[in-house]
Amino acid sequence: MEKKTLIKTCVDCKKEFEINSGDLVLYEKVGLELSHQCFKCMMKQFCAFWVFGKFRKGVSDLSGESIITVLSQNVRYPVYKSHEWWGDGWDPMIYGQDYDSSQSFFNQLKELQEKVPRPHQIGKNNTNCDWCDDVWNSKNAYLSRAFTDCENISYGYRLVNCKDSFDLVYNINV
Repeated sequence: MEKKTLIKTCVDCKKEFEINSGDLVLYEKVGLELSHQCFKCMMKQFCAFWVFGKFRKGVSDLSGESIITVLSQNVRYPVYKSHEWWGDGWDPMIYGQDYDSSQSFFNQLKELQEKVPRPHQIGKNNTNCDWCDDVWNSKNAYLSRAFTDCENISYGYRLVNCKDSFDLVYNINV
């Protein structure tokens, strides 16, 4: 089988980028239009919507409970403590609305985004990880983000199954 690649010019940075044969097969298989952006510009666009603020203290808009979050104090939507957001103490269905095709989709999406509550932190099944975000199944962590199955860590980012460590970035089984 012949390996084909396609060279395109990014619509954002105007640099050439390559779409390899595997990606070409995937695009065709799932019926996607070929990308008009290079990987770096795609990631910039993707990361524009990634919340990566600094940690701050605040209060839940539902209960008034104290929270530690990376969400800005000036967000336009309500912020609930995570256990409240996952709980049955509020009804997410009240935020449902009909789509009005005579109005801009994006304006309607913006209005919806500004009404619907968000959790103060992402993650579940953690103990003593208050000053952390995007944390799963972990214990005793401080000022760390995006990790799972870790214990006794501080100042970490993107970790899996790390223990008794600090100042780690992109580590597995440390």
